Amino acid sequence: VLEFALYGPTEATCGATIKVLAANKPVTLGRPNPSTRVYILDSQKKLAPRGVIGELYLAGVQVATEYVGRPDETAKRFSPDSICPQYVGERMYKTGDLR
Repeated sequence: VLEFALYGPTEATCGATIKVLAANKPVTLGRPNPSTRVYILDSQKKLAPRGVIGELYLAGVQVATEYVGRPDETAKRFSPDSICPQYVGERMYKTGDLR
């Protein structure tokens, strides 16, 4: 029997990452699902160097576009994907989680 760990806030509408759990191994976020891009960004929304604490962003076609009736919160959390701009129209979501 396989057990999985899934991570995904409502704003990502699905499990954004998945990991097969193994006995005596740490539980981590795992790897992004095929429709999700995961970024660790600094305060300037640039990729954080490996080992540097940054904020977790999720990007992809499944990311919500807004909080209905909450433009202030939408502006804080959602933005166009500036890391991979070739994904025209796709958004990234600032989760608030640090890594």
